[in-house]
Amino acid sequence: MPKLSNVQPRASKFSLNISINGLPLWNGSRQQFWPMLINIYEMPEVPALVIGNFCGETKPNSTHQYLRPLVDELNELQQNGIDIANKLIEVRVRAFIADPVARTFIKGVASFSHINGCQKCIVQGLVHNTTRGTYFPGIDAPPRTDAHFRALAYGDHHTEQTPLLDLHFFNMIKNVTTADLLHLVDYGVTRMMVNSWKSGKLGRGGKWSPYALTKINRTLENVEIPFDFHRKLRSIQDTDLWQASEFNVFLNYASFIVLKDVLPEEEYNHFMLYYCAIRMFSSHSYKEHWQTAHTMLKQFVLEYGIIYGKDRLTSIVHNLLHLYDD
Repeated sequence: MPKLSNVQPRASKFSLNISINGLPLWNGSRQQFWPMLINIYEMPEVPALVIGNFCGETKPNSTHQYLRPLVDELNELQQNGIDIANKLIEVRVRAFIADPVARTFIKGVASFSHINGCQKCIVQGLVHNTTRGTYFPGIDAPPRTDAHFRALAYGDHHTEQTPLLDLHFFNMIKNVTTADLLHLVDYGVTRMMVNSWKSGKLGRGGKWSPYALTKINRTLENVEIPFDFHRKLRSIQDTDLWQASEFNVFLNYASFIVLKDVLPEEEYNHFMLYYCAIRMFSSHSYKEHWQTAHTMLKQFVLEYGIIYGKDRLTSIVHNLLHLYDD
């Protein structure tokens, strides 16, 4: 860890967040990267470090090929610690963070769209008769446990035995998150709802008219956003091109204004459950209200199937139920 060699650590323990995603090198090519990055939870000012990479025309052939060297090195670090500026630092793995495809791969489990694909609970998905898509009914399915996972007790939820099973001090359920901000909220539920409302695929309001789009854009131009976001939001017509940070800014600073005059009242009030819950989860300053936020998300998911149809209860909506525990 050369970037830490001149850093005087404030903490006696490093909790590592490990991020893994598959990334295409360029459009029109099968070549893809599968980088591994870490950041230190106790030292957010230290830049993320690249600790490994894989390049090929497909994802790695097996979890053993991809993860075994990482698991072995992490176990060595967790056993021996790391010496920085003559201070021995304890090392533990806090979380693996990945998009749904990569998360499925590193855990050796069924796809997120499989009827037994939820990685946090044993909800039994159903296949919709018309759309043939998988949806996940209910809000109170029993949680999966580390012990049952290690015993391979979940049937066709398991596809192979991952090297992560050999990682010390690691919980296979709790330490692989499904509720990171980027994949679940910004590029997940927020993007899905905005694009589906705009196209008329979600709800009873129909496709947004040119007049509505113009009105939304005028509002977006007048929204005051934080200084750390360096540009105004792009046109609402360009949401297919928006980055995750733009969906984040839209949700937190514009959505509750913009959507009030666009959505039917029932859909707007339902959306506000999501907005308020995510705002509360966004800061430790609101930690005393996180249980309330969890209750609001459960209500949001429950009503989602009623308002938009049970077939809309996809894995990404279902995973909002697990944000509080993650």
